[in-house]
Amino acid sequence: MKCDETFCNWVRNSQDADHYICLKCDKEKYINRSEPMLNFIIIFVIALTIVLILN
Repeated sequence: MKCDETFCNWVRNSQDADHYICLKCDKEKYINRSEPMLNFIIIFVIALTIVLILN
């Protein structure tokens, strides 16, 4: 059976408040944790915008 994350019963880890586990398919999810690539893209776009404005 394929697990769909939208219907998972997410349970919070008692040792780590940002860590959730799906009871149905054992997928793990962390909240309040950023993606490194997303941070890079945001910083790049901000830097590019500043360069374009100053030129």
